[in-house]
Amino acid sequence: MIEKYNLNNKLVLIKADQILQQIRCVEAVIEAGGNPILIGSNMNNLVEGSEKIDKKYSTSTFISLIDATNEQDIIKLKQTILSKFDTYPDILINDSVIEFEHHDLDEGSNMKLDERMIKTWDRIIRKELTTILLLTKIFGNQMAKTNGGVILNILSDMYLNPKLNISDSLLNVNDISSITVANGLIGLTKYIATYWNKKNVRSNALTIGAYNEHSYTTKDRVDLINQIPIERLADNDEFKAAIIFLVSDASSYMTGSNLVINGGRTCW
Repeated sequence: MIEKYNLNNKLVLIKADQILQQIRCVEAVIEAGGNPILIGSNMNNLVEGSEKIDKKYSTSTFISLIDATNEQDIIKLKQTILSKFDTYPDILINDSVIEFEHHDLDEGSNMKLDERMIKTWDRIIRKELTTILLLTKIFGNQMAKTNGGVILNILSDMYLNPKLNISDSLLNVNDISSITVANGLIGLTKYIATYWNKKNVRSNALTIGAYNEHSYTTKDRVDLINQIPIERLADNDEFKAAIIFLVSDASSYMTGSNLVINGGRTCW
């Protein structure tokens, strides 16, 4: 049974902009025997994240800076991957995060509907949701044309429900665009599961809870723990087994699902 968790000879494309995201996804793939490709929109984070990983595992992770809002950039990436690896990715992992720019934060991160400027809405939806749609379109279509594949979308439980707001200092958790992105991503996951069901392409989501490595304030950390039945935050490493499960043959009968790992915070 354990061999079903093996990712040997699997090429895995990982889209992740934050270093902690990069570490949990790339380390999971490496530990399962897969070959990761790391892409993102921040070169400093790509370099720092890959250096930490490569030092730990004595590897040389292939990284690529990409504007995933630009479909032509993704097409060029696809060609680059084929040229370097002589094949296309078997697995696509989108580790989603809502990133606000300074002018958004000046307006307030937990915006009411009538306060949100439409240009800010457009930018966030395009950067955080359209990018995943475009990556899925380009690489999912390639999977459907060949031997199938797996698509995994990772999101935070804080964005699923408007009532999960903890405090004003936790950015974005009650923002309309953040909630729309998260729930839209689950909808996209389900759609893809049915769209390519006859092409051996599976699509699932992983919703994760708060973890220790994140830079929460002391008050926010206490408030979060008080909402978690297990009474602690996760370690980033605790999500890696779920990632391996969802992208490997161990989950071969699972598609269109959302696996929630958050210490039970959404049980209340």
